[in-house]
Amino acid sequence: MSESAKIRILIADDHPAMCEGLMMLINRQPDMEVVAEAFDGADAVDRFERYAPDVGVFDLRMPGMDGIQAIAAIRDRFPGARILILSAFDQDERIHQALRAGAQGYLRKDVALDRIVQEIRDVYNGVGSIRETTAMKMREWKTRLGLSPRELEVLGFVVAGKSNKEIALVLNICEGTVKIHLNRMMRKLGARGRVEAIHNALKQGIVDLE
Repeated sequence: MSESAKIRILIADDHPAMCEGLMMLINRQPDMEVVAEAFDGADAVDRFERYAPDVGVFDLRMPGMDGIQAIAAIRDRFPGARILILSAFDQDERIHQALRAGAQGYLRKDVALDRIVQEIRDVYNGVGSIRETTAMKMREWKTRLGLSPRELEVLGFVVAGKSNKEIALVLNICEGTVKIHLNRMMRKLGARGRVEAIHNALKQGIVDLE
């Protein structure tokens, strides 16, 4: 593969050793090259604009602007930007936030090295794993929790700040029925009240605040 045809990559991670290791791994691939490094989120945004890489490989936790904030800023300026999150953490909420920010892939740092380089290729080709992974997780959560379509509907109104009376009017049911759905939904979410129900649902990526 010619130099001009290589996948051009920006690495953003506040751990120099991690950056060095990733650079060595990537530059060994015949179809890839690292064109820039960044050690915090703001630097990542600046270098993405300066070098216009094909793929960014970002850590989540960086000083100042974190990885998710950096992705959001980059995607705001460059809607077609392709970014892979490579993190030591595998929290459902963070995966959901990364998806909303515009990431196309999400891997833990402890995965096999060949998985990292393949995911970079996949993100470059527009078939990153995060959307499939997140959709699968949401199906698993809803199946495991056993939330009915009506309970999910009530949950959405609760997140929107609707009262039982308002929910009853919208759904054309009595307030007593709303309370039944609400109590069942909170029990399945392991919540003792509306605030905790919203928190648990947000944490598991079942709903969002937009």
